[in-house]
Amino acid sequence: MRRVIYAGFSAGALAALVAARNDPHALGAVTLDLVDAEGIGEKAARDLGKPLIGLAGESTNCNANDNARAVFASTSWARVTRIAGAGHCDFEAPTDDLCELVCTDPDQAGAERTAELRKFILSQTLEAIDALITGSANGGDTLTVPVSG
Repeated sequence: MRRVIYAGFSAGALAALVAARNDPHALGAVTLDLVDAEGIGEKAARDLGKPLIGLAGESTNCNANDNARAVFASTSWARVTRIAGAGHCDFEAPTDDLCELVCTDPDQAGAERTAELRKFILSQTLEAIDALITGSANGGDTLTVPVSG
């Protein structure tokens, strides 16, 4: 039997959540700074029936002021790790000038701090995938993780 994990960033995270909801072979979904649209994510999370692991940055204009908070609250299968100081652009690497121009950077991080945040986000993403593979993903936790810097 094939095992699938869906992962995505921003609106792609919403697509990953919906895909995991619709795929009986999915082990779960990993979302990076998820942005919901018209409650689609909330409904998909309620109907998911398997782990949803989210990594989220600070509330900013580019993550729809953290509208995914309601998605994670809608199911007991969800676990979200909030990364203190992380902005929306920190979840994509490489990012581009447009993201940096349009999206609010909550801590106005310099290049060294941004690299540290991205390294931490990558490690947390890999841990989330491992938790889904090993079956150790637990729902219901909300962590806020300060990244030293």
